[in-house]
Amino acid sequence: MSIYAAWLDESGSNHAQDPGTYILSAAVAEVDHAPELREIMRGLLIGKSHKKLHWRNEDPTRQQLKIGRAHV
Repeated sequence: MSIYAAWLDESGSNHAQDPGTYILSAAVAEVDHAPELREIMRGLLIGKSHKKLHWRNEDPTRQQLKIGRAHV
């Protein structure tokens, strides 16, 4: 039997486009794959000062890169 882990993120939405909407997302994977997934996501950081990945701060090319790397 596999054991799974989930990583969650939440955000308010654009109130002009969809007022009152709250967004919650999750990535779910088998715990055995967590170290590999962490390395993949850390590989998306730019430089040593880049500590977090933020979707809204990325241009479309980087957003597509994140989508491709996160899909394992």
